[in-house]
Amino acid sequence: MGLFSRTIKKEKLSLVIDIGSASVSAALVDFSGDNKPKILLAEIREIALDHDLNFERFEKAMLSAFDASVSAIFHAKKPVPEEAHIFLASPWYAAQTRVIKSDKHTPFTVTSKLLKELTDKETKAFESTELAKYEQAGASARILERKTIDIKLNGYTTADPVGKRATELSMNLFISMSPESVLSRIEESLEKHFRISRVHFSSFLFSSFVVVRDLFISESDFLLLDIGGEVTDISIIKKGALVESASFPLGRNFLMRRLGVFGAERTPASMLSLYLRGTLEPAFASKVGTVLDEAKAQWLATFQKALFELSNDLL
Repeated sequence: MGLFSRTIKKEKLSLVIDIGSASVSAALVDFSGDNKPKILLAEIREIALDHDLNFERFEKAMLSAFDASVSAIFHAKKPVPEEAHIFLASPWYAAQTRVIKSDKHTPFTVTSKLLKELTDKETKAFESTELAKYEQAGASARILERKTIDIKLNGYTTADPVGKRATELSMNLFISMSPESVLSRIEESLEKHFRISRVHFSSFLFSSFVVVRDLFISESDFLLLDIGGEVTDISIIKKGALVESASFPLGRNFLMRRLGVFGAERTPASMLSLYLRGTLEPAFASKVGTVLDEAKAQWLATFQKALFELSNDLL
């Protein structure tokens, strides 16, 4: 049963964890109320900034932040959660939206069996290409999600296609995966503190898409932008469906590293805060402004390139 299900059990106490590229946030959430879920406790731990980014050190720092946030929840002596929902942001997962089409000359009836066969076939195609890349590198990966975003019959979206007749069927299938080494280490860290039988992994991309889509129900076409610590994710939503996504490795920490050229007299974060408040001495503020302008130009150029490569239709 998904976190966003309307039929979630009322007695559930869940551990909800957001693993980003700059921090790890963990919260103990009570879903037993009749209204909104209640956050009983929340802990946030920053992922240590590596001035010379190395993925192995980055992964180790993320796992350290994860362990610290979960440990803080455990030592708060709150009730034990029944399940855990863990959301992975870039770069901890890879995802793809695949379009499935079935066209026939004569009308056919859509059945649950047909939909399953189509999604199974597309998943196997995804595994044979994407999972093979991990295997070639001597690693393995695990499928996180396989979500049908929308189904169209003869070009029209339908929420209940089973039993209907059509000559053309198309589906948008969202599939995500994550390295097995990352997932297993996360599970091991979680098991040190809690004996949770149900652990659900999800991509932050799909979860944020669902939330934004449901919050802004009047908007069917939009751009979803998530600027994280190390990565910026771009997603294109058309007619209420997540159709394309891409990412590039420039996030908040990109600015921190650029500001690191001024040495250790001030931390990059405090330097940026003082600059934005206008309290830096004028001569030094001018130097900081020059660095930030250069970083801005680089980020915008990369953003524009990513948009162009994503979809010419958008432009």
